Amino acid sequence: MKSKNLIFTTLLRCIIFVFSFLSLSNLAFTQVSCGGQTVTECLKYPSQTYQCIDADASSQVLYGTKLLSPSLALVTPQYLLVRGKLTFSDDYSFAAGSDIVFLDNNSGFIVSNNKKLTLTASTLHGCTKLWAGVEVLPTATIISKDCEFEDAKAAIILRNLSVVEITGNTFKKNVYSILGMSSNPAIYISLFLRNRSGISGNTFWGNHQLLESFSPSSIDPGLSSGNVGTGTTNYPYSGIWIDRVTALTIGKLSNNSGASLNTFLNFGKNKELAIETRGIGAIRSNVNILNCVFSNFGTFDAMNTANNIEAQAVLALNTDNVVTQTTFTGINKTASISPSTTFSNCWEDIKTRGTNLTVTDMTSYKAGNSISAGMFAFVQNPISVKIENNTIDYFRSKGININFVKPISININNNKIFDNNELFDVSTRNGILIDNQGNASFSLNGSAIFNNEILSRSQLFEGSFLGIALRRSSYLNIYQNEIRESLTSSNLSVFTGIRIQDYPCNGLRLYSNIIKGSKIDYNGLSSGIYIIESVNCILNCNETDKTNTGITFLNGCDPVDLSKNKFNFHDNGLALGSPLLGLSGMIGLQSAKENRWFGTSSSIEAFALDQASALSSIFEINSSDLNSDYWPSPRKIGAIDDNFTWFKQLQGQEPSNDFSCLTIKTFGEKNISDSDIRLRNNTYQPPLNYPALIWEAKWQFADRLNRNPDLVSLSNLNNTYYQNTYGQNYSQLNRIYQGYQNRFTPNGSTFASVENFILQLNNTIEQRFALDVQLSENSEDNTNLYTLMLSTDATIRSTASTLSTSTNNLLILVNQNINNLLSDIDNVTCTEPYETDMKIVLRTMLLSHATGGLLTEVQSSQIASIANKCRYSGGYAVVLARGFFESKDIYPQDKNCTSNEREDIQALLLSELVTLYPNPVNDAVNLKIGQPFEVGTVRLFNTQGSLIRTIDLLGQNTLINLDGLPNGMYFIDLRLDNAYSVHKQFFKSH
Repeated sequence: MKSKNLIFTTLLRCIIFVFSFLSLSNLAFTQVSCGGQTVTECLKYPSQTYQCIDADASSQVLYGTKLLSPSLALVTPQYLLVRGKLTFSDDYSFAAGSDIVFLDNNSGFIVSNNKKLTLTASTLHGCTKLWAGVEVLPTATIISKDCEFEDAKAAIILRNLSVVEITGNTFKKNVYSILGMSSNPAIYISLFLRNRSGISGNTFWGNHQLLESFSPSSIDPGLSSGNVGTGTTNYPYSGIWIDRVTALTIGKLSNNSGASLNTFLNFGKNKELAIETRGIGAIRSNVNILNCVFSNFGTFDAMNTANNIEAQAVLALNTDNVVTQTTFTGINKTASISPSTTFSNCWEDIKTRGTNLTVTDMTSYKAGNSISAGMFAFVQNPISVKIENNTIDYFRSKGININFVKPISININNNKIFDNNELFDVSTRNGILIDNQGNASFSLNGSAIFNNEILSRSQLFEGSFLGIALRRSSYLNIYQNEIRESLTSSNLSVFTGIRIQDYPCNGLRLYSNIIKGSKIDYNGLSSGIYIIESVNCILNCNETDKTNTGITFLNGCDPVDLSKNKFNFHDNGLALGSPLLGLSGMIGLQSAKENRWFGTSSSIEAFALDQASALSSIFEINSSDLNSDYWPSPRKIGAIDDNFTWFKQLQGQEPSNDFSCLTIKTFGEKNISDSDIRLRNNTYQPPLNYPALIWEAKWQFADRLNRNPDLVSLSNLNNTYYQNTYGQNYSQLNRIYQGYQNRFTPNGSTFASVENFILQLNNTIEQRFALDVQLSENSEDNTNLYTLMLSTDATIRSTASTLSTSTNNLLILVNQNINNLLSDIDNVTCTEPYETDMKIVLRTMLLSHATGGLLTEVQSSQIASIANKCRYSGGYAVVLARGFFESKDIYPQDKNCTSNEREDIQALLLSELVTLYPNPVNDAVNLKIGQPFEVGTVRLFNTQGSLIRTIDLLGQNTLINLDGLPNGMYFIDLRLDNAYSVHKQFFKSH
């Protein structure tokens, strides 16, 4: 009996279990119908009863039926299916655990004016379609904590005077996660943070596919045209996007340990046409970003650039003529926080156009390009850029890139900028690139790059590293930077510390920079400092070591003030010209400058390509001691064979025994150059004796006097010279040139008012951001603060409007001044070809102002004909004409001037036909000459300039025996048919 009961009981339990399982299975696949749509897989809690709201409705109408009352909703989770817009016309809260499903593109929440919606630990998501989002109407409040937002066109939409507390949420599969703007694209709005938490601690995901394809530009009518992706995206477009917002702080206003970070992850991992994704986008807005981290934006493929996917972690774009402000503070200002990097593995960390930019205390790791700032258009007021106390680690292409189309303010200091050490990547890397984007050279007087550590770690074979690269950026201060290559064995082809890539970059001030490479035989043009076709530069107290050349000057750089620099171990310490490029280098007289040469093991410590370079750049050294550090040893250059031709003794006061260089410099021109003194005293002799170069020297002296009244009043001699030459063509044309250069900053009350309004606007914006810091955690205590914020926002908009009007008036004045300059230039009568060319070039520059720098076909042809002339016979007009086109390292026409005064260039052509091998050599060296001759003579010199022997050549191939000669560097002077001298060097090692 017991056995039968046991069997029956067991069978009953099994039946109950089966029915229970079937019941649970049916429950797991419960189907809910709403508006004719059956919903199954979209339900997060399928065992719960979901209410269907199938039309636009007001929350009050649904209380007790579709919605719980406000009091019950505070503590009871709700489960809703929504097809349509549900408007909350009362304060309302959703309890933790709520699940809201939206069924089509027009579904969403609306928070009415002056009402508050609170969402806590709930899920809001779409089903088969993207939903519209939560729209917070003007003066309404949104509080969202620890929620999940998915599948929205724009998850949260903020309108004018919205009050926000958005913390700890996860945003996934939304085209936009947070969108702030007016629906009217002509209206600017104000947004308020509810407390100091503001928008913080959220996670924004970018790598999950959307429910459907969508065009970001079609999401809302308020999105500014041209600033949003016009293609169709299948993945999130932006985490936070604000458009025309007067001022917004994104990130928790706290420097305390453990501050909640906004985290943006994995955006732009899929290539889509006309789509670049962004973590934070700020369009025509003032934004303050702090305590945010960004990881994995876009794709960077150095092996196949077709695979690259462009994406910015932060984009700030402003197309208006009134500049906005973007401030970014990295997480390294916050103690003990993880992760330690603000940016990691991003195509581009920060990109701004048309907005002032400040970046501090951030760490970037493995960026394609880390920071890029620039102007949007020349009609804008100039921007200011401040980048300080950052670490840019493992960048792939550019660490910092600044673009400009008119004079701007740049301050880059105390940054660590390191490239990566991978065996593959971008072939050319720039630590800092200052680029005027092909415009005429602008003065950046007052801007500075200082106290930065720029490090190359590249192992890329035949790669190039440029520490600081400049393109037509004049009068820039660069000081106390350390630029070095970290590897003792380098595969790089080029390592250069400071380089002019596109000239002219006149008036550079280079002080106390330390530049150290790793070898003296890079395959390419590697130099500590590389100056080409740029005048009025000051190089003081710089130190170079282990590069092919320490400091290189190419073409016309007279005048230069080269003083108290240290040349250590190089193939050529100081180089005037380059045999690789076939370019001379002329810097003018250098008297008592106290430069020092320490590289006794250097191949040549002071090199000049040709006699013209040497004789136009004589060093008068005030030391009677030939063994002094001030005398280069072996005291040999490529064109002259004794140390008293290029380097001359100057009797008088001995140099100071210490080599102290001031660490704090007063920048600017305080003295005239040695070349200026010779011009003033009418004793100037130009290199090569071209009349155009005499005229050019006078133009350059006039340039300094016209630009610097203090130099005019420095002495009676200067003042007399200035008065006597004021009416000369070179002085008149130079003043017109300066008028063009300074066209955006003319003197007068209009410009003064614009400057004043810019200052007012910037100060007001900073005050507005400072008010955010005063926010209380208790929102009720912030009412008065909101009133003050609103008043400040109104002041910002009012000042911006007034500034816009003043800017337009300034542009009218600028155009009038351009017309006046055109009249002035028409009144200048020119007789010499090089004067006429200068007049043509300047007139074309003035006319190009109205076309944004574009030339007509006729103008382009005319300028090209001047650019194609010989630099030396054509003068400085040729340099300016070449500035209209992509710059080249070599202009063949400069080698082929037909004048007899260019014999050194003919010698250079012959030099290319002379081969000396092997090098280094053991016992004998072969000399091969690639053209026939009748009489040839070779003179052999040691490193002290002493003649060792003279050899007569009998044919085109000669073997020179070196038996008995000690190891070391030797030089030969070759003369064929008593015409031109050719100079070669070789090293005897055994």
